[in-house]
Amino acid sequence: MIEKIKEMSPSDFSPVDIILHWDIKQIGVYFGEVHHKSIKLHEQQMELLDESADKILLVDFERFGSSMVAVLSQAKRILKRDGRIFIVIKNGSTRGGLLNLIKTKLGMKQVIDEITGTINALDLLIDKNFIDDQQTVYFELVKPESEYIKRRIAI
Repeated sequence: MIEKIKEMSPSDFSPVDIILHWDIKQIGVYFGEVHHKSIKLHEQQMELLDESADKILLVDFERFGSSMVAVLSQAKRILKRDGRIFIVIKNGSTRGGLLNLIKTKLGMKQVIDEITGTINALDLLIDKNFIDDQQTVYFELVKPESEYIKRRIAI
């Protein structure tokens, strides 16, 4: 998944980035391309210091369900000021005819609405979004206080 995101945003990565890859099953810490360790949640706080990660990938984010706010809040806490959060939302199966396709599309809209509401509530900004040929949705988030945003809106 890291490689797919690097393809879409190649200028946002460097070989010395500290990357957190967080999915429903595990959390991995990478130094550039090298997997360093796996970490666990401890009493709702990550075992990482505030503003310690350059990039955070939240994979299959829709599967976090009611934990989405807590997960994104923790991601924001450990993200460096000029870091980026990448959210990956996979589309459900489109097998089963037109009715299932309509249900899937409506479900995706509801999930995306919930996620964008959470992003706004946590004072994060969507810098980019992508939809690939598999109908997977990607959001690239930044903190409003990042130098990137300050340069773009000339604060």
